[in-house]
Amino acid sequence: MITVAIAALHAPALAPAQDTVLAMALSASIARGEHGALRWPDFSDVSGVLVEVYGEQQWTLRWSQAGQPTPTALRLLTALQGVGARGLDSADYDVDRLGALVNGGLATPARQVAFDVTMSVAAVRVLHALRFGRIDPIDAHAHLRLPRDVVDLCAEFRALLTSSSPGAALDAAEPPYVHYALLKRALGAYRERALTDTTAFAQIAKITLTLERWRWLPHQFTTAPIIVNIPAFRLYALSPNSDREADMLRMDVVVGSAWNHRTPVFSDALEYIVFAPYWEVPASIATAELLPIARRDPSILTVNRYQIINAAGRVLPPSAAALRAVSAGIASIRQLPGGANALGLVKFVFPNAFNVYLHDTPVKTAFERARRDLSHGCIRIADPAALAQLLLRTVPGWDSTVIAAAMREETPRRVDLPSPVPVHIIYATAVAREDGTVLFYDDIYDHDAELAQRLRRGYPYRLSLH
Repeated sequence: MITVAIAALHAPALAPAQDTVLAMALSASIARGEHGALRWPDFSDVSGVLVEVYGEQQWTLRWSQAGQPTPTALRLLTALQGVGARGLDSADYDVDRLGALVNGGLATPARQVAFDVTMSVAAVRVLHALRFGRIDPIDAHAHLRLPRDVVDLCAEFRALLTSSSPGAALDAAEPPYVHYALLKRALGAYRERALTDTTAFAQIAKITLTLERWRWLPHQFTTAPIIVNIPAFRLYALSPNSDREADMLRMDVVVGSAWNHRTPVFSDALEYIVFAPYWEVPASIATAELLPIARRDPSILTVNRYQIINAAGRVLPPSAAALRAVSAGIASIRQLPGGANALGLVKFVFPNAFNVYLHDTPVKTAFERARRDLSHGCIRIADPAALAQLLLRTVPGWDSTVIAAAMREETPRRVDLPSPVPVHIIYATAVAREDGTVLFYDDIYDHDAELAQRLRRGYPYRLSLH
């Protein structure tokens, strides 16, 4: 609890000249964007917000009056003391220093200015951290361009300055998702466990990193997305306004090998489905895997329903000359549609620079494995018919029977979606279920380790206002 010194409670009101001195000191401190007593002294990440809001108020103190903290300041300080339950570190927001300033009294102008600056920097940083996360997702994953909420951080800070319930204001800044709240609850349980079981600290780290990743999401998706969680080897097709398990389609997936074919973390939009697809063999796979075998026995291509295609689109016989053309990059290899096709009976295309897509697979036994980082980077899905039915549910004539028939056709058939569907390939190593269980996954690509290292660098992180 916070104890306010008796001297601070009875300090006299400032004379106008003192007000001017305070305003100048406060203005200078904020304009510098640096305060040496903070844990992270450079506060250039939030100084723009402070300059705008304090400037509107003629650089008057916002968190103390007559040498004592305002009731709002004390309520906010209590809320800041509890940010650990939200997956943040209260030390990053100078909570102990704020408490020491209050307990030592705010009788001098220097202490009043220090209290206002420290409190305001902490307030804006916590608001931003809970709304957007501390790290911008594109700083962690260059191609993870998630939709962002349009938020006036200055307006949220103004509201906090006079809030009778700052804890509720911090609640409102957090993601509104059921599974975010479940994960926060799990954090408390694992911290209790850590008091007697030190192995719980590893789980706590996974939870706090996953809470950070949750905060990268917008508070509401305008279009229901498909989300693939790489370390969980799971796909979730969400409904527009709910992340409850009963409202989503879920299935197992196979992702890229951690050793040399990692599936990238990125966002794009699913535009069309191809039933009975060709597999256009990437040049890297053709060179490294198919050509060495085919040079020893060219008939292996025919047996496995591969074709060699020249630049004009003509099918070439599997001769030594055709193989040399593939090696030279003037011909390519594709596999005909059918049950043995490496893409299975359907693929889901969201055009991207990585040539990654969702697809069926003829090798269903892969889904029996607990760890499923087995592909060259594309994402194999366990129930492609169910996903196709979900995506085509508003398209007349595309019921489950028609979809099953299209998957068995002998030639490819492309079906454009009525509108693009967001696809987010994400990375979360902790998932809290609605039944109370918490699932933890290996950091197979070391992305958690990299994110933890970024967070340890401390403020200022770049504000995510785009």
